[in-house]
Amino acid sequence: MKSFIKKRALSTVFMSLIAFLAFSLAVWQLSRAFEKKDLIEKSNTRGKQAVKLAIDHSSKAFLNIGDWEQQRVLASGFWIPHSTIYLDNRSFQSRPGVHVISAFKLDDNKSVLWVNRGWAPKLPGKIFDNSEFVNGKLYLPNKSDEISNIEGIAHTDLMKRIELTKDSSILQEGSLWQNLDWSKLHSKLQEDSKIYFEKIWPFILWQTSNSSDDLKRSLPIIKVDVNKHIGYAVQWVLLCLVSSFFAWRIGRN
Repeated sequence: MKSFIKKRALSTVFMSLIAFLAFSLAVWQLSRAFEKKDLIEKSNTRGKQAVKLAIDHSSKAFLNIGDWEQQRVLASGFWIPHSTIYLDNRSFQSRPGVHVISAFKLDDNKSVLWVNRGWAPKLPGKIFDNSEFVNGKLYLPNKSDEISNIEGIAHTDLMKRIELTKDSSILQEGSLWQNLDWSKLHSKLQEDSKIYFEKIWPFILWQTSNSSDDLKRSLPIIKVDVNKHIGYAVQWVLLCLVSSFFAWRIGRN
């Protein structure tokens, strides 16, 4: 009899633990839903209010790197054409190609901004001669000696693709890269002693303003599914209720 009561008690405790765990997970999923809803609202606000970049920009408004995410940005300065790199294996409307990334020196003459200027076609792999991409001679910015005004959306995420090899010669061949890396971007600028800068802005600006470079421009799709988290929360709540019922029923008996 005592053994039977002990098993009942253990079963009640076990079901109670499951109910507590399910309730905790439901609360966590709801918090994630509210976080993403807040992100959507901030993104909509940041997309409407443009910020003009300057080296003495108020640090109070952008204390964290995340504060720049999806912020609409205006910048004035000069292109650094020989800094252009190409991110390989990037598709646009199901067509293979590259993203063209160039450095942009602001007119404060102290800071540098990396800009994703758009997409260009390129066959995948080494099916044809990649020398012009490797040597960085394609799709260079126009009027690099004249001041330019650009506009775009800031993205702190480098949107890296999975690297299936550790061979550095494959991951980075001249100006043809597989992924972006902040340390490599910094080193590329330092290779040219003529480029002076005190700061590199901590995001990639996806250009939206027009220019005569024949590049296709489109912003990355940010998937923020609030309903998914709410659905998960409902499932955990149901499990909590079921577990609580069985815990009560076993304990009552």
